[in-house]
Formats: sequence, C-alpha cells, structure tokens
Amino acid sequence: MKTLWQRLFLAAIVLTTVSFPFAARSDYNYSSRQFGSDGRDGRRGSTGSPGSDGPDREAAISGSWQQFDLSGGDGGDGGRGGYGHDAYGCSQPHRPSHNLRGADGGDGGRGGSGGRV
Repeated sequence: MKTLWQRLFLAAIVLTTVSFPFAARSDYNYSSRQFGSDGRDGRRGSTGSPGSDGPDREAAISGSWQQFDLSGGDGGDGGRGGYGHDAYGCSQPHRPSHNLRGADGGDGGRGGSGGRV
C-alpha cells in the first residue's frame, strides 16, 4: 500500500514538472514584441477657485443666547484632466513571425485640486 502512495506522489511531481513550461507559455511576455511608441499622458486639470472667507462679526456679551453664521463659501471644483494622447509609430510590420502588441495610449491627466477655503 505504501508503494501506491509513493507512486501517486511521484506521478504528481512529474506531471507538475512536465506541464509547468507549457502553462507558463500562456502568460506570454510581450515586452520584446511591442511596436510603436506609447502616447504621452494628458495634462493635469486646473486648480479650483478658492472659497470665500466667513464674515467678521463683533459681539457684545450680554448674557443672552446669540447665534452667528460665520461660515465661508466653498472652494470650486478642480478642472478635468486632459485626455491621454494616442500611441504613435504603430504601423504593424508586414508578415511578422510572432505575436505582436501595439504601443499603449497615454494615461488621462489627473484632475485638478479643489479650491481651498
């Protein structure tokens, strides 16, 4: 009975070792098979407009309850980032002997910061 388990264990190791190179090929590395140049990233968005300060108030202490609204205005939204640029130089070679991957387009620009109070 012990030899059956040893044989099964050995068979599992052999199958894993033999099938590993074939499994690794499915995750193909395109880094050396890329053509064209990546696009430039988009521009960053503009900063939002600043918020307004709250009003200045003077209060006389009279012992009665008083309520003041001292809030300022909100800052404006930041501007949208620009679109990423297209990849360039992407004319596919004629009759390649292997799989190819075209260059990536640029990333969109980051949105602008919101306005400060």
